[in-house]
Parts: sequence; structure tokens; C-alpha cells
Amino acid sequence: QTVASILRMQSRRAENPEVQLQLNEAVNRVLAVAFIHEFLSHGGDQSINIRDVCQRIVSQTQRAAVLPGKQIVLRAQGPSIYLPSQQATACALVANELLLNALEHAFDDRDSGVVSLQLQDEGDRVVLEVVDDGRGIPEESNSNGDRGLGLTIVRTLVEGDLKGQFSMERANPGTRAVVTFKKDAPGAD
Repeated sequence: QTVASILRMQSRRAENPEVQLQLNEAVNRVLAVAFIHEFLSHGGDQSINIRDVCQRIVSQTQRAAVLPGKQIVLRAQGPSIYLPSQQATACALVANELLLNALEHAFDDRDSGVVSLQLQDEGDRVVLEVVDDGRGIPEESNSNGDRGLGLTIVRTLVEGDLKGQFSMERANPGTRAVVTFKKDAPGAD
């Protein structure tokens, strides 16, 4: 909380809107990790319900990242899915980055829309989707083409920490980002 507060103060003092945006994104990244630590401190075991964490991230992102005057609704849906803390941390950061990416790119030409974070439990696998009804990624773009920091973080976490797959595609309307990974047994490493 202290680091997030310092970054917020720095953001308010910044005169450049791009600097403010970058600092606000850093605040959301710090808070995503803080949510995991909060769940660990309240629970006795090392297993974390990622749905609860994602709901907190959606609420925080709605408050902090939706620009004034925009009527953009963020939602989290899906069943309770329990993951070991290391996987839950990576999953939380991925969810945060995908939500921020949708807010940054999907609605720059309009003032309203919906971004849905959907979790699916497929037994030994987890599917996380972030779908927006915004303008959609350009036809010639694909999940490997955009090298922005947010998507680079997503790819690194999905491929490295989660040992999973990541893809982005045009939806009708908007964009769909899909992350799929196998569940680790709690305490496995």
C-alpha cells in the first residue's frame, strides 16, 4: 500500500498525461500483487481463489483506470478456482495487464463499452479470457505483432511462469484475449 500511495502521489504531480498513465498502470500492477499477499495473510493455506482476486482487480481497475466521463463497465465472471500462490500471482498480473490493455486501446474512439474477464475451470486447466466490445485489433495485427509493455508482460508471465498459451483475436465486436494454462498442485515447484 505504501508503494502504491507513493506512485499515486507522483502521478498526481506529473503534468504529462502519458506519465500519469504509466504511473497509474504501475499502481495497478503493485495492487494486483498486494491482493495476492492479502489473501495469503487471511487464509491458512497456500491455495488462493483466483476468482476472488480477479474480482478485486476488476473493482480496483474500474475505480482507478476508467477515465472520468467514460461509461465503461468491467465485469468478472466464473467459478471459484484455487491455485497455488505463485500461479495465482502470475494469473493476477496477467488479468490486470489484459484489463489495462483493453481500456487503453478498445475505447479511445468512444465513451462507453464493456470489458469482461471470464474464468473457466476445465479440470486440470484454467482458461482466462478478457473480451471487450471496443473497436477491435486491426486486421493485420495479431498477438505476436504488438510489442507494448503490457502484452510483453502478459507473454512473459504466461509462457514463463504459467507454462501456458496466449492468443489475441478480433471478436465481433471487439477483441478477445485468451490465456490457457495447466493447474499446478499446491506447493509444487
